[in-house]
Amino acid sequence: MTKHGRKSYPKRKQFYAVSPGRNLFGSGDIANIGDKAALLSLHVAFIEDQFHYRGWVNFWNWQLEELLGVKSRDKFIQIRKRAIEAGWLLYERENDRRVGYYMTQNPYDAPPSGDTNGGASGDTSIPLNPNAFKPNQPSKPTGSLSGFVGPTIEEVRQHAQKWSSTKEGKKLDASPLDCVEMFHDHYQAQGWVTNNGKAIADGKASFRVWVRRERTDKPRRSPMAEALDL
Repeated sequence: MTKHGRKSYPKRKQFYAVSPGRNLFGSGDIANIGDKAALLSLHVAFIEDQFHYRGWVNFWNWQLEELLGVKSRDKFIQIRKRAIEAGWLLYERENDRRVGYYMTQNPYDAPPSGDTNGGASGDTSIPLNPNAFKPNQPSKPTGSLSGFVGPTIEEVRQHAQKWSSTKEGKKLDASPLDCVEMFHDHYQAQGWVTNNGKAIADGKASFRVWVRRERTDKPRRSPMAEALDL
């Protein structure tokens, strides 16, 4: 156990998430715990994999409720309870004001040799909010599925609208407003991290880089067009 009361995070091999996923389907437990409890367990397993099994992963209840399409907190708690009781999931939370910590298990696997991961503390290594448009000041849920609180699509759209009216924005080959949904959907699905798993440092800058890259796929406007601001 750690100083926080959570079980030390076990040493896991690369692609560990495949094992509980395979056994969950092969054992027939989905019929016993329900599809939403199975989805919850699989989601936690794949988020652990995304962050290379560095520790417990964390979520606010509303994030997982949104993932599962559950509108009742009591119903979500029952779903989580079924996954825990069946041995697929571990869950810890210090109090109602704190985030919940999750770790998957595979009840059909033998316990791994060497319980701890080189003295790992058991704390999650995934920060809750490394990149919102207002860093570390999330004003409302955004539906991020990785434990990150990213910008809402409306926040991205507002920034795109302001940028579109600037001198640079008017000269871009791709309209910032046309890139909002693609940018938001891409990083929302990816958990608001880069392709190599690192937290995005600045949401606004990342959006501007995204839009500027759209220039490479389109022919540049003529100097005359640019001079006339067409």
